[in-house]
Amino acid sequence: MLVRTRCTHCGGHFVADPYINARHYVCGLCKPPARAGKGRTPGAIGTALSTQIA
Repeated sequence: MLVRTRCTHCGGHFVADPYINARHYVCGLCKPPARAGKGRTPGAIGTALSTQIA
């Protein structure tokens, strides 16, 4: 079963596990995971844009 939990930073309501401590809950938007947005090919978006411009 899932419940809606309020983020302590932004105040938004998010679906979470009922066993999470809701008093100190921080959503993934306020505190993203440590490796979020880091891929094996650095600058993949930048190189795709530069090839379209050239």
